[in-house]
Amino acid sequence: MIDIELRLNTPADESFIYDSWLKSYQEQNRDFKRMGIRTYYAGYKKILMGILDSALVVIACNPDDKDQIYGFIVAEADADIVHYLYVKYTFRKLGIARRLLLNVHPELREKPLIHTFANPISDKKQSEYLLTYNPFLR
Repeated sequence: MIDIELRLNTPADESFIYDSWLKSYQEQNRDFKRMGIRTYYAGYKKILMGILDSALVVIACNPDDKDQIYGFIVAEADADIVHYLYVKYTFRKLGIARRLLLNVHPELREKPLIHTFANPISDKKQSEYLLTYNPFLR
Protein backbone atom coordinates (compact mmCIF):
# COMPACT_ATOMS: atom_id res chain seq x y z
CA MET A 1 0.00 0.00 0.00
CA ILE A 2 1.20 3.50 -0.78
CA ASP A 3 0.50 6.63 1.22
CA ILE A 4 -1.68 8.93 -0.88
CA GLU A 5 -3.63 12.11 -0.46
CA LEU A 6 -6.84 12.85 -2.33
CA ARG A 7 -7.50 16.42 -3.38
CA LEU A 8 -9.61 18.30 -5.88
CA ASN A 9 -7.99 19.26 -9.15
CA THR A 10 -6.50 22.68 -9.76
CA PRO A 11 -5.87 24.57 -13.02
CA ALA A 12 -2.25 23.40 -12.83
CA ASP A 13 -3.47 19.77 -13.24
CA GLU A 14 -5.38 20.44 -16.48
CA SER A 15 -2.70 19.50 -19.00
CA PHE A 16 -1.83 16.30 -17.10
CA ILE A 17 -5.49 15.28 -17.05
CA TYR A 18 -6.03 15.93 -20.77
CA ASP A 19 -2.76 14.33 -21.86
CA SER A 20 -3.00 11.20 -19.75
CA TRP A 21 -6.72 10.68 -20.49
CA LEU A 22 -6.32 11.09 -24.24
CA LYS A 23 -3.14 8.99 -24.51
CA SER A 24 -4.29 6.15 -22.28
CA TYR A 25 -7.75 5.96 -23.84
CA GLN A 26 -6.27 5.83 -27.32
CA GLU A 27 -3.73 3.14 -26.32
CA GLN A 28 -6.41 0.96 -24.74
CA ASN A 29 -8.82 1.21 -27.66
CA ARG A 30 -7.08 0.18 -30.84
CA ASP A 31 -10.05 1.18 -33.02
CA PHE A 32 -8.89 4.78 -32.78
CA LYS A 33 -5.82 4.06 -34.91
CA ARG A 34 -8.08 3.97 -37.98
CA MET A 35 -9.26 7.48 -37.15
CA GLY A 36 -5.90 9.23 -37.34
CA ILE A 37 -4.23 10.94 -34.43
CA ARG A 38 -5.23 14.50 -35.31
CA THR A 39 -8.88 13.59 -35.73
CA TYR A 40 -8.83 11.60 -32.48
CA TYR A 41 -7.22 14.35 -30.38
CA ALA A 42 -9.31 17.17 -31.85
CA GLY A 43 -12.60 15.30 -31.46
CA TYR A 44 -12.03 13.84 -28.03
CA LYS A 45 -10.50 17.00 -26.56
CA LYS A 46 -13.85 18.74 -27.26
CA ILE A 47 -15.70 15.92 -25.50
CA LEU A 48 -13.36 16.07 -22.50
CA MET A 49 -13.65 19.85 -22.26
CA GLY A 50 -17.43 19.52 -22.00
CA ILE A 51 -17.17 16.86 -19.31
CA LEU A 52 -14.50 18.65 -17.28
CA ASP A 53 -16.54 21.87 -17.24
CA SER A 54 -19.00 20.34 -14.80
CA ALA A 55 -17.48 17.11 -13.46
CA LEU A 56 -15.86 16.41 -10.14
CA VAL A 57 -12.15 15.63 -10.56
CA VAL A 58 -10.30 14.05 -7.64
CA ILE A 59 -6.52 13.72 -7.77
CA ALA A 60 -4.50 11.04 -5.96
CA CYS A 61 -1.11 12.50 -5.14
CA ASN A 62 1.93 12.24 -2.92
CA PRO A 63 1.03 13.76 0.48
CA ASP A 64 4.50 15.34 0.72
CA ASP A 65 4.51 16.69 -2.86
CA LYS A 66 1.00 17.45 -4.07
CA ASP A 67 2.33 18.11 -7.59
CA GLN A 68 3.36 14.44 -7.88
CA ILE A 69 0.15 12.95 -9.27
CA TYR A 70 -0.46 9.21 -9.08
CA GLY A 71 -3.85 9.23 -10.77
CA PHE A 72 -7.27 10.83 -11.00
CA ILE A 73 -10.97 10.13 -11.35
CA VAL A 74 -13.53 12.18 -13.26
CA ALA A 75 -17.08 11.68 -12.03
CA GLU A 76 -20.44 13.38 -11.67
CA ALA A 77 -20.78 14.64 -8.11
CA ASP A 78 -24.54 14.15 -7.90
CA ALA A 79 -24.88 10.91 -9.88
CA ASP A 80 -23.41 7.43 -9.94
CA ILE A 81 -21.40 8.17 -13.07
CA VAL A 82 -17.66 7.81 -13.54
CA HIS A 83 -16.32 9.16 -16.79
CA TYR A 84 -12.70 8.12 -16.43
CA LEU A 85 -10.28 6.67 -13.93
CA TYR A 86 -6.55 6.82 -14.54
CA VAL A 87 -3.58 5.66 -12.49
CA LYS A 88 0.00 5.97 -13.74
CA TYR A 89 1.41 2.58 -14.70
CA THR A 90 4.10 2.66 -11.98
CA PHE A 91 1.47 3.11 -9.26
CA ARG A 92 -1.06 0.50 -10.40
CA LYS A 93 -2.08 -2.44 -8.20
CA LEU A 94 -1.47 -0.39 -5.03
CA GLY A 95 -5.12 0.34 -4.22
CA ILE A 96 -5.16 3.85 -5.67
CA ALA A 97 -7.96 3.15 -8.17
CA ARG A 98 -10.14 1.56 -5.50
CA ARG A 99 -9.54 4.49 -3.15
CA LEU A 100 -10.50 6.99 -5.87
CA LEU A 101 -13.63 4.99 -6.69
CA LEU A 102 -14.68 4.76 -3.05
CA ASN A 103 -14.15 8.48 -2.64
CA VAL A 104 -16.74 9.34 -5.30
CA HIS A 105 -18.91 6.23 -4.95
CA PRO A 106 -18.90 4.94 -1.33
CA GLU A 107 -21.46 2.24 -2.18
CA LEU A 108 -18.98 0.48 -4.46
CA ARG A 109 -19.97 -3.17 -4.99
CA GLU A 110 -23.40 -2.49 -3.45
CA LYS A 111 -24.95 -0.04 -5.89
CA PRO A 112 -24.53 0.06 -9.70
CA LEU A 113 -22.10 2.53 -11.19
CA ILE A 114 -22.23 3.84 -14.76
CA HIS A 115 -19.04 4.46 -16.69
CA THR A 116 -18.93 6.43 -19.92
CA PHE A 117 -15.51 5.44 -21.33
CA ALA A 118 -14.93 1.70 -21.64
CA ASN A 119 -11.52 0.05 -21.73
CA PRO A 120 -10.12 -3.44 -21.06
CA ILE A 121 -9.72 -2.72 -17.34
CA SER A 122 -13.32 -1.57 -16.89
CA ASP A 123 -14.43 -4.64 -18.86
CA LYS A 124 -12.58 -6.90 -16.38
CA LYS A 125 -14.03 -5.10 -13.35
CA GLN A 126 -17.60 -4.87 -14.70
CA SER A 127 -19.15 -7.56 -12.51
CA GLU A 128 -16.96 -6.92 -9.45
CA TYR A 129 -17.91 -3.23 -9.29
CA LEU A 130 -21.44 -3.47 -10.77
CA LEU A 131 -20.40 -1.36 -13.76
CA THR A 132 -22.72 -0.48 -16.59
CA TYR A 133 -21.32 1.10 -19.73
CA ASN A 134 -23.28 4.02 -21.18
CA PRO A 135 -21.33 6.34 -23.54
CA PHE A 136 -24.42 8.51 -24.11
CA LEU A 137 -24.09 10.09 -20.65
CA ARG A 138 -20.89 11.90 -21.59
